[in-house]
Amino acid sequence: MNNKTLKYALFLLVLGIIAGGLLALVNSFTAPVIEGRKRQAVKELLGEYFDYASFEEAHPSLYPEKDSTIKDSTIEAIYLAFDDEEDKVPAAVIFQVSAKGYGGPVVTLVGIKADGTFDDAVVVEAKNETPGYGSKAIGFDFDVKNKSVDVKAFKTITGATYTSNAVHKGILAAAAHFKTIRNTLGGIKNE
Repeated sequence: MNNKTLKYALFLLVLGIIAGGLLALVNSFTAPVIEGRKRQAVKELLGEYFDYASFEEAHPSLYPEKDSTIKDSTIEAIYLAFDDEEDKVPAAVIFQVSAKGYGGPVVTLVGIKADGTFDDAVVVEAKNETPGYGSKAIGFDFDVKNKSVDVKAFKTITGATYTSNAVHKGILAAAAHFKTIRNTLGGIKNE
């Protein structure tokens, strides 16, 4: 092996290690900021789509086990909704759920009221879905309002089967997880 080739190979190896280390360092500073901005954006969407006085992120003990999927969906965040600022008992639980659609993740906010009925299901992200079909999920009424969490059939988008299925999986995952935690929420139960 040529001595010059060895020097260039070592130089590139050291350069790659330094660049990788610098990227990791920058990521350690920016990742929490990005995550905080995402959470803030979701809180703004909560206020836009759900009619409650305040929202707070649920305690981590209410989340499903890390890296677990329910009905092929991932619960990314859980928010408790309150009717007034002073109230300590949640009026609803809102799940931020993600499931694979046709072109990528479809993120849905699924609200479930204290009485065990759906408040609403709103798609907030479906950016990689087929234009004109799957993208119709944003703003689409899946007809879940005031239905029991035990209902398993919802309206679908014609021509967007993968996207509709992703939303349905998210709704079912939220309902399934709500059933496991409703008795631990300080008064939320299906009576």
